[in-house]
Amino acid sequence: PIVAFSTDRAVAGNGVYLLGIMPDQQVDRAIAFAARRGLGRFAALVPADAYGDTVLDALERASGRHGGAVVRIVRYAPQAGEWREPVLRLAAFGRPVGGSAPPFDAVFIPQGGPALRRIAPLLAYHDIDPGEVRFIGTSLWEEPDLGREPSLVGGWFAAPSPAESAAFLARFAEIYGRRPPRIATLAYDAVALATALAGAPGGADFSPAALADPSGFAGVDGVFRFRPDGIAERGLAVVEVEADGLRVIGPAPRTFERLTN
Repeated sequence: PIVAFSTDRAVAGNGVYLLGIMPDQQVDRAIAFAARRGLGRFAALVPADAYGDTVLDALERASGRHGGAVVRIVRYAPQAGEWREPVLRLAAFGRPVGGSAPPFDAVFIPQGGPALRRIAPLLAYHDIDPGEVRFIGTSLWEEPDLGREPSLVGGWFAAPSPAESAAFLARFAEIYGRRPPRIATLAYDAVALATALAGAPGGADFSPAALADPSGFAGVDGVFRFRPDGIAERGLAVVEVEADGLRVIGPAPRTFERLTN
């Protein structure tokens, strides 16, 4: 078997297992959480690229699955670096003259980094108030200082639980003097997986059946298990952006027992 860090579904299967944290699982976790809190009308501000296609498809599927709907989609060219025009298109949707709350409960913004930090304040400036409309993202939002942008405070995203990886991140920073790249935790989990399979009671077992153990494995990013198609299913947390950091508001499952039984 080959264990890869990719999120490209096209390469999964036939002995290839992907440890990557799949965007569609992040979207489904966040939307399910939002739906349980009464949010059902979603707008989306999504890049016009392959990543945007993936997360938009996931958003439409997740919103339908959890009783909601995507009521407005705005695509934009991410390489252009022009955010005002797509934000204006989103802000103008369905808003009566004289203004009122937008006809959606949440805005899905899948990008992170500098793009997110430019988009969010523009939304707030053009009357998409984060106090009325929830901003929802993906694990690309996983930056400890994200709350320095006031318009992102209160935003939600799904990602591996920070509590699970805290010790690893602290140890890495102590040794190397910097925060590790996201791939570092995947590499750690791959080694932990190999160690668990090598130490099986009956001897080392790297068979497809062992890799697809429905009980899964415990990694630094939380629990995960491989589906028959080679994709890793993960237990994800829902995280809220606060002014001074990130806070878990929807804990990640610690086992797959409830899903299996």
